[in-house]
Amino acid sequence: MKTQNSGGAAFPVNETDVGHGMTLRDYFAGQALAGQLGHHGAWDGTLNDIAKRSLELADAMLAERNKEAST
Repeated sequence: MKTQNSGGAAFPVNETDVGHGMTLRDYFAGQALAGQLGHHGAWDGTLNDIAKRSLELADAMLAERNKEAST
């Protein structure tokens, strides 16, 4: 299994606080999940499908964010 890019801490207090609390990937996935659950048309599939889609969306946002940072 490959190491997943977590995006680092979502809400770091300072540079030494990295690694505590929620990752940026978790935050993005939670936001994607909330959007899906708030839109009844997105409720296709099982709960596992919805959770998986939330993580896939978070990974896509992180990948795009990394592209923008490297340009």
